[in-house]
Amino acid sequence: MDGKKLVLKTTYEGEVSIEWDSVEQFTSDQPLVFITEDKKTLIGTVKSEGTNYVVTTSQGDQTIAKSDVAEMRSLADQATYEKALHPGMLEAWSGGGNFGLALARGNSETTNLALGFDAARKTTNDALIVNAASIYSSDAKTSKTSANSFQGLIRYDHNLTKRLFGYGVFAGGYDELQDLNYRLMPGGGLGFHAIATEKTTLDLLGGLGYTRESYSTGLTRNLVTLTVGD
Repeated sequence: MDGKKLVLKTTYEGEVSIEWDSVEQFTSDQPLVFITEDKKTLIGTVKSEGTNYVVTTSQGDQTIAKSDVAEMRSLADQATYEKALHPGMLEAWSGGGNFGLALARGNSETTNLALGFDAARKTTNDALIVNAASIYSSDAKTSKTSANSFQGLIRYDHNLTKRLFGYGVFAGGYDELQDLNYRLMPGGGLGFHAIATEKTTLDLLGGLGYTRESYSTGLTRNLVTLTVGD
């Protein structure tokens, strides 16, 4: 229970969601974790008593007004929730990569190689996003390279409120055919969780950044950039 809805996990209808204000009575003979509006935590069995709930803890009975209950979970769900708050750096990652290789031999001797990687580690408080893409293409008969580039990004988000978050980002890459030795792009700003459900997410973000570019022609550029994205 998250303060607004009580979710019951049933064997005959899956998860049933009930408005917390519509619950007249609630009783559990199994210990539950109660978190009150003032962040006090109680663990014990519970029974209704008028408009209040009596939680039987190891220290005795504690009475809580229904309106003071902010969150309520089973012991197993609480353990999962606490782990999600502070996962290890190698935990909670999701994403994937791709690898493509094409060889042609005959009238031409071409080699095409493409690599891609995209991963994210999201917790209840922050997120770490990593992605990279590279492409290489050459023809041995003409000794020409038609593509040789790489670009990558690391971004860290931290929630400031339930909807608002701050982010820092570092991106970079190179492109041989553009004579680009390197492009480095650190930056940061603010974002907004426009949609944040279990099935759908949409983040809007905007901020400022700095770009440094170096070309094999000798040209070097330093730019201040404005970033908007989703």
